[in-house]
Amino acid sequence: MATMMASISPPHISPETNPSRSLFENCQSMNHLKQIHSQSIRRGLAYNPIVNSKIITYCRAPCGATEVALGIFQSMKKRHIISWTGIVTRFADAGQIDLAQKYFDQMPGRDFASWTAMIDGYLRLNQFKEVLFLFRALDKNHVNNDIQVANALIDMYFKCGNVEKAVRVFDKMAQKNKFTWTAMIVGHAINGQGKEALDMLSDMLKASITPDEVTYIGVLCACTRTGMVDDGRKFFSSMMTEHGIEPNVTALWVHALPGACRVHKNVEMAERQLNNFFSWEPEDSAVHVLLSNIYAACNRWENLRGVRKMMMDRGIKKTPGCSLIEMNGIVHEFVAGDHSHPQSEEIYSKLDEMIEDLKISRYLPNTLEVSLNIGEEENENVLNRHSEKLAIAFGMISSEPGVTIRIVKNLRMCVDCYLVATLVSRIYNREVIVRDSTLFHHFRNGSCCCKDYW
Repeated sequence: MATMMASISPPHISPETNPSRSLFENCQSMNHLKQIHSQSIRRGLAYNPIVNSKIITYCRAPCGATEVALGIFQSMKKRHIISWTGIVTRFADAGQIDLAQKYFDQMPGRDFASWTAMIDGYLRLNQFKEVLFLFRALDKNHVNNDIQVANALIDMYFKCGNVEKAVRVFDKMAQKNKFTWTAMIVGHAINGQGKEALDMLSDMLKASITPDEVTYIGVLCACTRTGMVDDGRKFFSSMMTEHGIEPNVTALWVHALPGACRVHKNVEMAERQLNNFFSWEPEDSAVHVLLSNIYAACNRWENLRGVRKMMMDRGIKKTPGCSLIEMNGIVHEFVAGDHSHPQSEEIYSKLDEMIEDLKISRYLPNTLEVSLNIGEEENENVLNRHSEKLAIAFGMISSEPGVTIRIVKNLRMCVDCYLVATLVSRIYNREVIVRDSTLFHHFRNGSCCCKDYW
């Protein structure tokens, strides 16, 4: 027991010594953190701004230390910019962005680290409007365009589906680190630009920057989501043989590989991958729905009924789909069959008109992913009320011809909505960008950047 206690007791802190970074980074629990703080008090460092700032900085949200950090911060007679940034970062990391913003606004002075903490916090919550506001404020306050800020800006633009602006920021950067290159590779991957992602990896290696696991997940994601299977195999092998990286790509295979299985109607491979995932996440409705859709695409109706029965027996319910679209600074939300919007009558009228125009171009509704318990005609009516279609119709009546329609969907797009968006982009000469749960779909001139792999 004594040996065990010695192994977790905090190292010596003295007034003359600037506490080392490793002392705090090794803090693994609330008790360990409290031991460090108690020792600083016993040694007369209760109000030492350097010690307290470092304790705040390394109070990690996962070990429940945010409250401790706030208590130390509030007790400080003199607050260093590091302590201000530390408390802002702690709240931002914990998802308490309102509190982070409160302390950020109170800061007597800000450096790039405090700005980056706020930007990262809003990015994690997908609050892109607030991120853009912060970037404008950055320019106004003449804060040095630090590499971390630029990396966050690249990440934000890619997550908004604005590839051109992300590339522009990258091209203007005088210095680039591993995280810059990785942000570009992952960003191109989630926007369905496999070739561009692989070109970035090639340039990264030429610049003598070593990729890490996250980099390779972006590379493999780019390959599987754009049908570059052979390239994917090559990079999967090289990440282990050339860079000694052990693959940890469960999420990649679950969300990307089954999409390729659906396209190629390879039921057996999809079953192997998804059944493994069932053992880890038995209550995940998205994976059950994905497998049932693969069965539908392959006309395996008995298997499909089996998956749905399993969902009913386990009490697993499909997450309701919703689509968001922003017009003139206002976010509008639609769910399937939604009639709550004040322009509902106009939206449905435009949707009916769109469907008729698409049918002239030989559009045939794909009803495979709709319930088996209703007739074909009702299947089509259900499809026509999907939230993405309502959002597209609203975008059509609310913007000028040629303006890009941007939509965020909380679930993976169904095959029919994907087909409709493809045809709308060609017939109406509109770019349609849909961010679903797997990636960004950029529909232009009758095709999508993902090449039907999603």
